[in-house]
Amino acid sequence: MAVGFLREADGAWSARRILATLFALSAVVLFIIAAVVGKIEGVYGGAICVIATVLLMFFTTWSDIKGVVQAARGGGGS
Repeated sequence: MAVGFLREADGAWSARRILATLFALSAVVLFIIAAVVGKIEGVYGGAICVIATVLLMFFTTWSDIKGVVQAARGGGGS
């Protein structure tokens, strides 16, 4: 089983983690472009990417927390 931060516990690729990574990288690029070029639109685009990253990582983390709670209750989880 392959292990990595882009994979779920069962080894499957995680779409949320992949998208969060892409949005995080896009935010960095947009902030750098905004700093170099001086366009405020890049800052807005970077901020949107940061918000998307936080939301996607929250949902990924939330599903992990849900699994831990289910395991603690003895439900096993899926």
